[in-house]
Amino acid sequence: MIFLLVSGSIIIPIIMLFFSLKWKGAEPVFNTLALLSALVFGNIAAASIYRILKNHTVFMTTLLSFMN
Repeated sequence: MIFLLVSGSIIIPIIMLFFSLKWKGAEPVFNTLALLSALVFGNIAAASIYRILKNHTVFMTTLLSFMN
C-alpha cells in the first residue's frame, strides 16, 4: 500500500506535467482540481478538529487511534 502511495505521488505529477505540455487547456482543469482538493481537505480538517474539541480529547491520542 505504501508503495502505491509513494509511486502515485511521483508518477501522477509527471503525467500531469506531460499532459499540460501537450494540451494548454489542461492548466485551468488542474488548477480547478487543486482548488477543490484544498477545499475538501480544509473541510475534513475542520470536521476532525471540531470532533476533537467536542469530545474533549487530546489531539495526538485521536490521531494515533485513527492510524491503527
